[in-house]
Amino acid sequence: MNSQQLQKTPSPSKARTPSSLRRSVQKVKEMTQRDFFNKRYSKVKEFLGYQKIDINQYLSEREILNFLDTLGRETFNREIAKQLFDKIPSRPNPYSANEKIYNVSDFMEAHIRAEYLLLLQAEETEKELDKIYSQIEQLKLQYQELLMNPQIAGESSSLHLEVLEVTSENKQNILPPGSSYSVIILCDNYKYETEEIKLAPNQQTIAFNHAFHIRVSSSDQTFKMMLRDHTRKRLDRDYKDLTCVVSLSKYQDSKKHDVWLTLSDANGNPSQVRVHINLSYAFSKTSFFEETIKRLMKIEERLLENRNNIEYSLRELVYPFAHPTPVS
Repeated sequence: MNSQQLQKTPSPSKARTPSSLRRSVQKVKEMTQRDFFNKRYSKVKEFLGYQKIDINQYLSEREILNFLDTLGRETFNREIAKQLFDKIPSRPNPYSANEKIYNVSDFMEAHIRAEYLLLLQAEETEKELDKIYSQIEQLKLQYQELLMNPQIAGESSSLHLEVLEVTSENKQNILPPGSSYSVIILCDNYKYETEEIKLAPNQQTIAFNHAFHIRVSSSDQTFKMMLRDHTRKRLDRDYKDLTCVVSLSKYQDSKKHDVWLTLSDANGNPSQVRVHINLSYAFSKTSFFEETIKRLMKIEERLLENRNNIEYSLRELVYPFAHPTPVS
């Protein structure tokens, strides 16, 4: 995502309007848990009385589900129903040996508690969404002000990379002595290479001590590191370099990192050759804002998904009582 896209991309929650969920959350905030429970229970008891159902009677799972299906004009969510039945006690049905019966009051109490807990989760999610949205908007304003400064806007992120040494853990001369070696870096369509160094007999380590200052276009940039045996490459037309790929996403703290990397062969199998490097990745000011905003927007997307799941669960839970069909 470049600077223009970032400025034009609205925050996912920016266009959200007050929903029925938000109104329900507001009502919950205005009463205690006991008040909420008593109010809901009183309404449910009164409603069930109209349906000729005693809230203290015992019904089988099948009878309760049939009632809810008929009441809501569609099948009550069976996953939610199972969770509710799992939370309440049961007793054997005296008229059916393989069937359990449940107290209607217990079921409705579990139903009301589930609704209350979901509304609490929704309230917390809405708070987090408001907080994240506010942070994103503030950062966007600061980012736009930053872009007004041509000197700062033209800065780029950079990678300082030192290739220190290459060593073989295998004493069977996996790095043939007498060959000349170099380390090659491929990053952002650019190629960087150390000088060629010849490996002396009985030597297992090649010291390069070569530093690169590399311009980086993105924080999720990767770079490829290759060890080239120039002697073998000249003599063997099927020769392949040992390689590894490094993601800069692990090093976004501007600190110096001391890293050992294991190189792999052309088939992706780890070799016994390792490269020792130091690297530090420095954000430009604009990149810092871009990455921070993108990170917050991902958090916001997860929160919106969570809110949608809560809204779905609430809708499925209370649907029969929100759209009741008289039961004769």
